[in-house]
Amino acid sequence: MNPLYWGALGLRQACLADIERKCGPFEPEVQPSSGHLRVFDAASELQKTRQLVEKLRAQEPVERIVNTILLSAIKEGARLLTIEPDALGVRVRHTIGDSERDHLHLPTTTLEPMIEKLRSMAKVAGEAREGSFQLSVEKRHFLLRLGLHHTVWGERVEIAFAAVPNAAA
Repeated sequence: MNPLYWGALGLRQACLADIERKCGPFEPEVQPSSGHLRVFDAASELQKTRQLVEKLRAQEPVERIVNTILLSAIKEGARLLTIEPDALGVRVRHTIGDSERDHLHLPTTTLEPMIEKLRSMAKVAGEAREGSFQLSVEKRHFLLRLGLHHTVWGERVEIAFAAVPNAAA
């Protein structure tokens, strides 16, 4: 701000002496001793980062998302899982007993990779709209029936869960 305007606004320019009068004297800056400093080993940090990236690349994000959705549905006792696109993204719903509730909302970009992953798990090829696969969780076995349906926003996936009694381990 132009110093000529300070007076018109009823202000004056502050100086270091004014600040010291209000706040007290400034303490001199103290540098840490060399014992407190950590030597940065760039080569070792880069190697750790590369290992982490390789570990993450080995796990497909879509596979993690699909497995998490299926596992949570089983643990909550869902009889039906619906993955459905809408105007805002992808809605994941569980039907437990007679009540249906939203479980998760995902970005629209996750829909196609999830459908492809579920199609491959259920061995649904080409134009087929139905398939099934088995899943074991905590020594319990389930038969999952997959159905694909066209909607205005894209494909809707319905997965019905059925416990498999006396399944051989």
